[in-house]
Amino acid sequence: MNHHGHPKTLEASHPENTSNLRHGAYSPRVRDPRAQEIAEAIMAEPHTAAIDTLGAVEIGRLEALIEALDAEIGRIGVGSKGAKIGTLLEMRLRATRRLSLDPPGVGI
Repeated sequence: MNHHGHPKTLEASHPENTSNLRHGAYSPRVRDPRAQEIAEAIMAEPHTAAIDTLGAVEIGRLEALIEALDAEIGRIGVGSKGAKIGTLLEMRLRATRRLSLDPPGVGI
């Protein structure tokens, strides 16, 4: 190896790199397939109309986020100490509030 590294194996960037990914809560790109699946399931219901698409997409995004957060919270454990669990729990609470469609200051 010289001062230039190994040019044959170097890459300028890693746009699809998920090697350090743990749960996807911070990555919409990782959650998007699940969000799309949820939105499509909502729109497949007989009572929906084309106008419901925007709401179904938003519900899909929020539910995919909640699922990712729940999985990571379950992995770490609610009883663990530290800023990470606190951050995840706060994100979970905010996502739940958004999903409930309560205006700010109302509800939970």
